[in-house]
Amino acid sequence: MDIEPNPEALHHLARGRRETSRGRPAWQWVLIIAAGVLLANGLTALATRAYLMWELQQLSVALDEQSRQWRLQNEAAQREARAERVKREAELQRQMVEQRRAQQRQAAVQQQLRETCDYWQRQVMQQNSDYNRSMRDSACSQR
Repeated sequence: MDIEPNPEALHHLARGRRETSRGRPAWQWVLIIAAGVLLANGLTALATRAYLMWELQQLSVALDEQSRQWRLQNEAAQREARAERVKREAELQRQMVEQRRAQQRQAAVQQQLRETCDYWQRQVMQQNSDYNRSMRDSACSQR
């Protein structure tokens, strides 16, 4: 296969190396393309940055909401604990009051038993009879 050189095509190719079909030199096209690539890279970087900022803002909103929910749960747990503590303290107070009353009743009973025993001991000292001694023994054995 023989290829014959076409002088007109060769001339056109040689001229194309120096200028384009629009009349601009190739170095200008290289600069235009480089500027376009640089601009596209810059816009991509800006878009990526804007997206990342939006992501961070969404994350911040989500974290704020989660933090608010945890705070509400914590406050509810604290209220429950406080209510339980108040309930427990009231129960302890009630038990202490009941114990104090029981102790007072027991002290009153013991006082009455002591007075009864003392009475019968005085009676035995005044009049030493079988009746007084049996009453003394009965009253003093209960103390």
